Amino acid sequence: MKTQLNHDLVPGPVDGDLIPREPTLRVYVLDDYGAGYLNADLKGLVRKLYSRS
Repeated sequence: MKTQLNHDLVPGPVDGDLIPREPTLRVYVLDDYGAGYLNADLKGLVRKLYSRS
């Protein structure tokens, strides 16, 4: 029996920021006014900040 692929369920290209190539630490903060997060390497150096939305 052949299984037909449902193309609606196959994701497109993944954004490079979504899945990092090296280990990272992501810290998410959420309050009544929105959310934000930061990406840091394993040494603690902050690589990118995402401000409250």
